[in-house]
Amino acid sequence: MQQVPSKVPSCALALRLVALFAVVGVPLFGGCAVTHPPGTVKSTLQDTVSAARAHHQAGNDVEAAQLLEAALRVDSQFPEAQELRASLSPEIEFLFDHPWLGSNFARRPATERSTTAKVLLYLPDRILDLLDIISFDAHFGPGIYLNYHVTRAVQAGIGFHGTGGLGWHDHRSLGALGQAESGIVLVALGAQAFAGSMAGTSGVRTTADSMAGLHQPSDRIYLELRDYWAIGESFTAILIGLEWDLHPVELADFFLGWGGIDILNDDFAHTRGLHLGRAERRFIRWLSEMERSEETMSGYRAMRDYGEE
Repeated sequence: MQQVPSKVPSCALALRLVALFAVVGVPLFGGCAVTHPPGTVKSTLQDTVSAARAHHQAGNDVEAAQLLEAALRVDSQFPEAQELRASLSPEIEFLFDHPWLGSNFARRPATERSTTAKVLLYLPDRILDLLDIISFDAHFGPGIYLNYHVTRAVQAGIGFHGTGGLGWHDHRSLGALGQAESGIVLVALGAQAFAGSMAGTSGVRTTADSMAGLHQPSDRIYLELRDYWAIGESFTAILIGLEWDLHPVELADFFLGWGGIDILNDDFAHTRGLHLGRAERRFIRWLSEMERSEETMSGYRAMRDYGEE
């Protein structure tokens, strides 16, 4: 009897391609991650928690929470970090729980300013809100990558790249953005691996994430480094590329700001920047590197759970 070849449904084929790119993406970032000895991981965690404790004692709970967040991502069971996190002011949850606004929402502590200061800052805040509406980046580095998105719920993208660029980025960061990414996504379904670091006028931010399935605003990459609701495109062709985004949430913040409504918590009239020193920002960057290195994390977990060096 002649066997009739079975047809693969288009959705099943798409899922197979998703799985393939997920597998391809993991080695890409594994090669970018530096391996750290278990003892280095533990000492960095201890130093980070010590810095967070000093901020807590000085009344800077938002800075303390930022440091503890980085530590707990590496080791959610780290006792000193858990204990200190539980003692922070309940008000900081307001800054860390905005999944629908995502990376647009600024984790800036509230501050009291005089009426004169608020008046003087009114126009600069509106100008900055206007500048937030568009972000762009010109980058260099190897890869073949293309993504179009009308929000990340409606997007199409495929490829891989590892690039460094300069531009005006999210979080009012004029400076550098380095990123390594691979994946395939159609509409809101796909697989993607990403690691990125931003350094500029807003300080240093790093994140790494891998996703398979439905892309959501609560995914880590969209909470920290990339706007889920943006409309734009990104491409890399061999060694050069461009990326631009229009941010509808920032547009709403701009118009509401004229009426004194700051939905994104980024107006200087009533918030301040984080007081994190160079060493503390370095701790956050190191912990991010450690977190995305499977070899580092396996060695650390073995030391923590079984006492192996």
